Amino acid sequence: MLGRTEKETRLVSPTTPRNEKSIVAEYDIKEVVGKGQYGVCHRAIRRSDGAEVAIKSISRSKLLTRQDLEEVDREIAIMRHLAGHPNIVQIFEVYEDTSYIHLVQELCKGGELFDQIISKGHYSEKEAAGMVRTILAVIKHMHDLGVVHRDLKPENFLFASKVGTADTDSSLKAIDFGLSCFFSKDNPLKDCVGSSYYIAPEVLRRSYDKKADIWSAGVILYILLCGSPPFFGSCDRDILHKVMRYRDGTLNFKFQPWPEISEGAKECVTMMLKLDPKERASIRTVLEHPWMKENGSASARPISNEVVNRLSRFVKMSKLQKLISRMMAEMLSPAEIKGLHTIFQRLDSDNDGVVTMDELRAGLVKWGVKNGELENHVAQMMKNMDMDGSGTIDLDEFMSATMSMCQFEHEGNMLQAFMNIDKDRNGVISREELGKALTDYGLVDTQDSIDEILDEVDTNRDGLIDYQEFVANLSEVKMFRVATFDLKMSGRSFWSGSETLSSRDFGGNRSRRVSKTIRDWDSSKDMDVDSD
Repeated sequence: MLGRTEKETRLVSPTTPRNEKSIVAEYDIKEVVGKGQYGVCHRAIRRSDGAEVAIKSISRSKLLTRQDLEEVDREIAIMRHLAGHPNIVQIFEVYEDTSYIHLVQELCKGGELFDQIISKGHYSEKEAAGMVRTILAVIKHMHDLGVVHRDLKPENFLFASKVGTADTDSSLKAIDFGLSCFFSKDNPLKDCVGSSYYIAPEVLRRSYDKKADIWSAGVILYILLCGSPPFFGSCDRDILHKVMRYRDGTLNFKFQPWPEISEGAKECVTMMLKLDPKERASIRTVLEHPWMKENGSASARPISNEVVNRLSRFVKMSKLQKLISRMMAEMLSPAEIKGLHTIFQRLDSDNDGVVTMDELRAGLVKWGVKNGELENHVAQMMKNMDMDGSGTIDLDEFMSATMSMCQFEHEGNMLQAFMNIDKDRNGVISREELGKALTDYGLVDTQDSIDEILDEVDTNRDGLIDYQEFVANLSEVKMFRVATFDLKMSGRSFWSGSETLSSRDFGGNRSRRVSKTIRDWDSSKDMDVDSD
């Protein structure tokens, strides 16, 4: 690497010894099983005994600063420090050469936490309690060894085996420790890191400790029980504002399936999501709750199938559609925005800030929808606009959905959106242009997310998106849910920046694994956090 000494290019410490032999001599490298901004993960076979492993290869060309190298070194050191726990993926060896740092790890074949639930098609409170019990056991092991995770989310837990091949409770594995760090009791942490849906309020205030991990686990439990997150927004900033405005007692337990969920489950969620970390339950307290205990009071009766359906929608949302939705929202004039706001106020007859199904029905009757068509219209509109599954439509949801539907009626707007991405005006959208647009509109631009968009939209497989492919993707029926959030991508490794960014873009204590919105969040400037 030009301008760096050998010592600067290679980060080696006594805590992370590395093997400099050729990794291909020791392992038969197979197919790709995962991608990220730093590199790629392959399945591999160890030549000496035929054991299957995962090899995470981190490209040195992507490690632009000394801090990038130190973050990789810290992740390896922490994984070795935590070794031995049955629910933490094991690291076996570390190889390095002039191009890559290779982490040889335990291979998990069962997929992500939510993916396995969706594949199974059903689950119960008892199973949800078992999954969270496992997550809490991982957190306790980490905290006992002086490590705080700081980025707990469903994507960072994989099952060791596929559905039906093992006890899924015992084979759930924590896999990513890229934002984890050592902590001391007397020194609060100050780096604003994490993922928007799961980040604790005190992290946004830049003064926190290990209790932030319990908050994240509480959010996961909430989602497991109802299929949607407690804090919803159309972008990172909206979600963070909701997190900062949260007050104890305001969790939404009114929509389905919450009326059917046990009080014990709600108590566990509530104690894990206490606003004040000092009042938030300890891991021990949560694990001793009758609902959370193994063979405790959690019901084995399957939770409503709608929860699984929500989870499925929640991980399959098209990222391109989200991007174009945000672009088109900006094309509305102030008068059009005011008009949509007025429509919402007319529907919200009791002025409580949300539109219920009854209010929506009454509004449609007033506007001339006939009885024979009424219920279908009400059901379809509620399905399309109620993005958090609460059973009501709030202003954010209404504006996001109606802005998108208004704008997609006009082909001129679709052409304008295409041209906004196609910066060189050559009639096709390249990988680089797609990555730039994702960054500009506050969406994650990892190679993984770009690959997902191209895989879905680029039907002729030439690595580019032409206008015909662009319009075809946006014209699908699922366009009605363009503003829905996407757990798999919005929550996954909030790395900002593209391959072309220079090292000066990552100065100071800024982690490339965190979105710019989170990384630069300043509570005192971004919002009045003390206002009620």
